[in-house]
Amino acid sequence: MFSNTFTIPSSFHKVPNWLLLLLIVGMLTGCAAGYGRIQHDDEVTRMFTSGDLPQDYVYYFDGRDHIPYAIIGLSPGYRHVSHLWKEVDPKSDEFRHMVENMWHPAGYHYTSGAYILDNNKKRIGIWWSMYDATTVELGQNNEVIVYSPYSPSQRQ
Repeated sequence: MFSNTFTIPSSFHKVPNWLLLLLIVGMLTGCAAGYGRIQHDDEVTRMFTSGDLPQDYVYYFDGRDHIPYAIIGLSPGYRHVSHLWKEVDPKSDEFRHMVENMWHPAGYHYTSGAYILDNNKKRIGIWWSMYDATTVELGQNNEVIVYSPYSPSQRQ
Protein backbone atom coordinates (compact mmCIF):
# COMPACT_ATOMS: atom_id res chain seq x y z
CA MET A 1 0.00 0.00 0.00
CA PHE A 2 2.19 2.83 1.29
CA SER A 3 5.89 2.96 0.86
CA ASN A 4 8.36 4.41 3.36
CA THR A 5 10.47 5.79 0.55
CA PHE A 6 10.16 9.09 -1.24
CA THR A 7 10.99 9.37 -4.91
CA ILE A 8 12.45 12.65 -6.13
CA PRO A 9 10.93 13.64 -9.47
CA SER A 10 13.40 13.43 -12.34
CA SER A 11 12.77 17.09 -13.27
CA PHE A 12 14.16 18.11 -9.85
CA HIS A 13 17.56 16.66 -10.74
CA LYS A 14 17.83 19.17 -13.59
CA VAL A 15 17.91 22.17 -11.21
CA PRO A 16 21.52 23.32 -10.71
CA ASN A 17 22.88 23.04 -7.17
CA TRP A 18 23.88 26.71 -7.12
CA LEU A 19 20.28 27.70 -7.84
CA LEU A 20 19.00 25.58 -4.96
CA LEU A 21 21.61 27.08 -2.65
CA LEU A 22 20.69 30.60 -3.77
CA LEU A 23 17.01 29.88 -3.12
CA ILE A 24 17.72 28.55 0.38
CA VAL A 25 19.97 31.50 1.26
CA GLY A 26 17.34 33.91 -0.06
CA MET A 27 14.65 32.35 2.08
CA LEU A 28 16.85 32.46 5.18
CA THR A 29 17.86 36.06 4.54
CA GLY A 30 14.23 37.08 4.14
CA CYS A 31 13.45 35.50 7.50
CA ALA A 32 16.48 37.05 9.15
CA ALA A 33 14.79 40.40 9.69
CA GLY A 34 12.08 40.13 12.30
CA TYR A 35 11.88 41.96 15.59
CA GLY A 36 14.19 43.80 17.90
CA ARG A 37 13.46 45.24 21.33
CA ILE A 38 14.38 47.97 23.77
CA GLN A 39 16.69 47.42 26.73
CA HIS A 40 16.44 50.01 29.49
CA ASP A 41 19.79 51.45 30.51
CA ASP A 42 20.80 54.27 32.88
CA GLU A 43 23.49 55.37 30.41
CA VAL A 44 20.84 56.29 27.82
CA THR A 45 18.85 58.12 30.50
CA ARG A 46 22.01 60.11 31.31
CA MET A 47 22.54 60.88 27.60
CA PHE A 48 19.10 62.45 27.34
CA THR A 49 19.17 64.32 30.65
CA SER A 50 22.66 65.74 30.03
CA GLY A 51 22.09 66.50 26.35
CA ASP A 52 25.18 64.44 25.49
CA LEU A 53 23.54 62.53 22.64
CA PRO A 54 25.16 60.85 19.64
CA GLN A 55 25.30 63.62 17.05
CA ASP A 56 25.38 61.28 14.05
CA TYR A 57 22.04 59.66 14.94
CA VAL A 58 18.80 60.68 13.23
CA TYR A 59 16.09 61.58 15.79
CA TYR A 60 12.33 61.14 15.59
CA PHE A 61 9.42 61.73 17.95
CA ASP A 62 5.99 60.19 18.29
CA GLY A 63 3.01 62.06 19.69
CA ARG A 64 2.27 65.73 20.12
CA ASP A 65 4.77 68.32 18.92
CA HIS A 66 5.43 69.77 22.37
CA ILE A 67 4.53 66.78 24.57
CA PRO A 68 5.72 63.62 22.75
CA TYR A 69 5.11 60.05 23.82
CA ALA A 70 8.63 58.97 22.87
CA ILE A 71 11.82 60.12 21.16
CA ILE A 72 14.16 57.76 19.33
CA GLY A 73 17.56 58.16 17.74
CA LEU A 74 18.77 55.70 15.10
CA SER A 75 22.38 54.89 14.29
CA PRO A 76 23.77 55.91 10.89
CA GLY A 77 22.78 53.43 8.23
CA TYR A 78 19.37 52.69 9.76
CA ARG A 79 16.21 54.25 8.43
CA HIS A 80 12.89 54.66 10.23
CA VAL A 81 10.04 53.99 7.82
CA SER A 82 6.94 54.77 9.89
CA HIS A 83 4.90 57.80 8.88
CA LEU A 84 3.68 58.31 12.46
CA TRP A 85 7.06 59.49 13.73
CA LYS A 86 8.45 62.87 12.71
CA GLU A 87 12.11 63.75 12.35
CA VAL A 88 13.46 66.37 14.77
CA ASP A 89 16.81 68.18 15.00
CA PRO A 90 18.57 67.22 18.27
CA LYS A 91 20.28 70.64 18.37
CA SER A 92 16.99 72.56 18.29
CA ASP A 93 15.19 74.24 21.19
CA GLU A 94 12.13 72.22 20.17
CA PHE A 95 14.05 68.97 20.81
CA ARG A 96 15.29 70.09 24.25
CA HIS A 97 11.70 71.09 25.14
CA MET A 98 10.48 67.63 24.05
CA VAL A 99 13.08 65.84 26.18
CA GLU A 100 12.09 67.88 29.24
CA ASN A 101 8.32 67.71 28.67
CA MET A 102 7.60 64.10 27.86
CA TRP A 103 3.97 62.93 28.06
CA HIS A 104 3.15 61.48 31.51
CA PRO A 105 0.57 58.68 31.34
CA ALA A 106 -1.33 57.95 34.53
CA GLY A 107 0.80 56.08 37.04
CA TYR A 108 4.17 57.03 35.53
CA HIS A 109 6.47 59.43 37.33
CA TYR A 110 9.76 59.39 35.48
CA THR A 111 11.15 59.20 31.97
CA SER A 112 13.82 56.63 31.17
CA GLY A 113 16.17 55.75 28.35
CA ALA A 114 16.83 52.49 26.59
CA TYR A 115 18.91 51.07 23.80
CA ILE A 116 17.08 49.90 20.70
CA LEU A 117 18.43 46.45 19.82
CA ASP A 118 18.13 44.44 16.65
CA ASN A 119 17.33 40.72 16.63
CA ASN A 120 21.02 39.95 17.35
CA LYS A 121 21.09 42.33 20.35
CA LYS A 122 23.20 44.85 18.43
CA ARG A 123 22.57 48.45 19.52
CA ILE A 124 20.97 50.30 16.62
CA GLY A 125 19.51 53.30 18.42
CA ILE A 126 18.28 54.92 21.62
CA TRP A 127 14.84 55.44 23.18
CA TRP A 128 13.42 58.09 25.57
CA SER A 129 9.91 57.79 26.97
CA MET A 130 7.71 57.55 30.05
CA TYR A 131 6.38 54.32 28.57
CA ASP A 132 8.40 51.19 29.12
CA ALA A 133 7.56 49.13 26.05
CA THR A 134 7.22 49.21 22.29
CA THR A 135 7.50 46.92 19.29
CA VAL A 136 10.62 47.18 17.13
CA GLU A 137 10.14 45.70 13.67
CA LEU A 138 13.17 45.14 11.45
CA GLY A 139 12.88 45.18 7.69
CA GLN A 140 15.31 44.65 4.88
CA ASN A 141 18.09 47.13 4.05
CA ASN A 142 18.30 48.36 7.67
CA GLU A 143 14.73 49.64 7.71
CA VAL A 144 13.29 49.96 11.19
CA ILE A 145 9.76 50.58 12.44
CA VAL A 146 9.42 51.51 16.10
CA TYR A 147 5.76 51.43 17.04
CA SER A 148 4.08 53.95 19.33
CA PRO A 149 4.99 53.21 22.95
CA TYR A 150 2.66 51.47 25.37
CA SER A 151 2.50 50.16 28.89
CA PRO A 152 2.26 46.34 29.05
CA SER A 153 0.08 46.61 32.15
CA GLN A 154 -2.46 48.68 30.19
CA ARG A 155 -2.50 46.36 27.15
CA GLN A 156 -5.03 43.54 27.28
